Amino acid sequence: IVEETIATVDHFLGLLAISRGRSSTRTHKEKHFSKFVQRILQTAEVSNTDILVTLIYLRRARAHLSVDTEEWALHRVFLGALLLAHKYTNDSTLRNI
Repeated sequence: IVEETIATVDHFLGLLAISRGRSSTRTHKEKHFSKFVQRILQTAEVSNTDILVTLIYLRRARAHLSVDTEEWALHRVFLGALLLAHKYTNDSTLRNI
């Protein structure tokens, strides 16, 4: 999830995710983000289904998403995809009977 989110955000910011010559600041941000993702997934007890759907949403978002600023972009994109995935996989319809 971490790598897919980074690749998605990099795509919109015009950066090359494949490039391994990242600055130490970038690497520090990625480490911080990785810990954030781990903490969210463990604390919220996110299901494997939600994780897989989150990955699908991140991949599909590349063609449509617009990121205005790099500040907190990784966190916002990840949380948005995770919330949508959870809503999709756990939604129940109430019927008016």
